[in-house]
Amino acid sequence: MPELPDVEVFRARLASCAQGRTIERVDVYDAGVLHGVSVRRFRHELEGRSFAEPERRGKWP
Repeated sequence: MPELPDVEVFRARLASCAQGRTIERVDVYDAGVLHGVSVRRFRHELEGRSFAEPERRGKWP
């Protein structure tokens, strides 16, 4: 489990380089990591969407 400072650094980096940018293409190299969704649907749902402001959350139960 990453520590809070590590998570904050990653959140800030993601905000500086991805926030507001559009996802142009999604490449799936291992479809085995997708559960309950096909590669085709995964691509369809993500391509053309934009990154919002990244948020930091606490641990999930």
